[in-house]
Amino acid sequence: MGKKKKPKRPRPLPLDQLSNKVDCFVKGLKKETDRAAALIVGAFLDDALDGMIRAFVLPRKKILDRLLAPSGALSSAAVKTELVYLLGLIDRQEYENLGLIRDIRNRFGHSHECLTFDAPGIRTLCEDLDLSSGWTVPLAAADVGGHGDLAEEWGKEQVDDFVREFSPRDRFIWAATRLAGRMTDIGLRLLHPGLRKRRMAEGPLSVPPTWIIDQE
Repeated sequence: MGKKKKPKRPRPLPLDQLSNKVDCFVKGLKKETDRAAALIVGAFLDDALDGMIRAFVLPRKKILDRLLAPSGALSSAAVKTELVYLLGLIDRQEYENLGLIRDIRNRFGHSHECLTFDAPGIRTLCEDLDLSSGWTVPLAAADVGGHGDLAEEWGKEQVDDFVREFSPRDRFIWAATRLAGRMTDIGLRLLHPGLRKRRMAEGPLSVPPTWIIDQE
């Protein structure tokens, strides 16, 4: 009897498809169990990291496929997070929040217990998530806290007041929503034809990463 083939890891969604699914992703999380929500967030953000790396570097598919394969040097979400941070594609807050979300996801993924976001260790990680930056609050994200009519630019004090009464689960989903929208947006900006053409001609570092953040 022949050996059973290992199931292939699903290929990450292209950034344009991933970006179109952000709102659906957020709304769907509200219907999931705590464990399912944590695992879905982990998978979505891992695909976003994959897309950002592919968008930033030279389009050498064979090399990228090898590096990002399950056995490749860039296979882990932790390594990909460190790389996009060192490339200047995410800021310190986003880097730290990605690490906390990864730890929360792993708590759920590596335990057979009936865990929830209120479990002591997981609650602490959720409370450590930094939600204090000034943000443009999308409708789907604002709806996490029961305020679906909000869509405006908020400063630190407004965000602090808004999230103060959030449950650990709401904090997790709020942070994940911010990261999902931000990371897919940066990835798509990297794929802008004008920037892409210039970078392919002059090299991947010809335009500093701050260009992406500074664009309107």
